[in-house]
Amino acid sequence: MKQVAILVPQDAVLRSIVDAHTMFTGVNAFLKAAGKSPLYNIQLVGITDQIKFHTSLFSIQTDALVTEVNQADLIIIPAIGGDFATTLENNKAFVPWIVQQYEQGAEVTSLCTGAFLLAYTGLLNGKECSCHWNSAGLFREMFPEVTLVDGRIVTEQQRLYSSGGATSYWNLLLHLVEKTRRTGDGHNGRQNLRLRNRPEKSISFCHVQWAKETRRRTYQASAGVYRTQSNRAHIGRRFVGPIRYWPPSF
Repeated sequence: MKQVAILVPQDAVLRSIVDAHTMFTGVNAFLKAAGKSPLYNIQLVGITDQIKFHTSLFSIQTDALVTEVNQADLIIIPAIGGDFATTLENNKAFVPWIVQQYEQGAEVTSLCTGAFLLAYTGLLNGKECSCHWNSAGLFREMFPEVTLVDGRIVTEQQRLYSSGGATSYWNLLLHLVEKTRRTGDGHNGRQNLRLRNRPEKSISFCHVQWAKETRRRTYQASAGVYRTQSNRAHIGRRFVGPIRYWPPSF
């Protein structure tokens, strides 16, 4: 069973913690429903027993402290916010533990602006990573030894993973489950999670349906941008995924 440690830093983006937890517990739930053993043992790991968010409106009770976790196979660093310099200082107790676990063979993943905390460990020095586009300038200023790749949704290098901004980290989470499938049986959970993600609400689904209904020979990406309040590059990526063709070819 893979040991997954989802970090709960101070000033974290709560949604990214919940989403990561939902992904791995969801895979376990699907496997259980199929009469199979779970793949992951998931723990919420912090430097204190309880972390409060949004002026104490919400709080998370951690399952374990970093000092209590001797071995993790996969570490998830959620997105962080606030003043990054202050946030990193408040979470510096994570750094030696993350480095130790990586040296013991753990994979370390950052979601969105969690790349700041991953870079803070020094593990990304001389390597590439992804991060939220809106924080790119500050990231490069704070971590000149790291190569930040613009526009890349997922970056994987030497057991270090990072994702682009906002909910693009779902692509990384699905990638991690897919990697588990190659050595385990995460495929069913991955497929079910994708199907349960309400495809009728997705950009790709809307564009495929719209193109079919209008029966146009030429797909006008600019019109698609207007209808979904998206951008051309994003439409292209989401369109080609489910139907294997770029919009003009379709």
